[in-house]
Amino acid sequence: MTKRFSLSCLLICFAFLFIGCSFTKSAADPIEQLEKSILCENGAISFQIPDDFSGEWSILIYGRTEDPEAGGMSAHYLQDETWSAGQRYSFTPEGNHSELGMSVSYKDSRQSCEKDIDLLPLL
Repeated sequence: MTKRFSLSCLLICFAFLFIGCSFTKSAADPIEQLEKSILCENGAISFQIPDDFSGEWSILIYGRTEDPEAGGMSAHYLQDETWSAGQRYSFTPEGNHSELGMSVSYKDSRQSCEKDIDLLPLL
């Protein structure tokens, strides 16, 4: 009887752990929420820092433009921004881009995550 009880308790604990981890992962991924907010309207790309995440954001928006005469040149956008939760940011890419991306990292006392997001398909 004791072994059955212990096994039952163990299975219940695993079930709660699995459900808790699954829920936390899908509901609390700050970069995924930022990525879902990305829009392209009238040539401008915008995104919003999620309201629920006021930790430390690092966002680098970079690209490469191609010019037949000058060759390739690097491009950077929103370099001097201070990122704030709930704020929407936008920029208008200039030139003929062969690359356009966003490197995002987020860190607070509970989690740390990072991701590179390809923005070129939005153009």
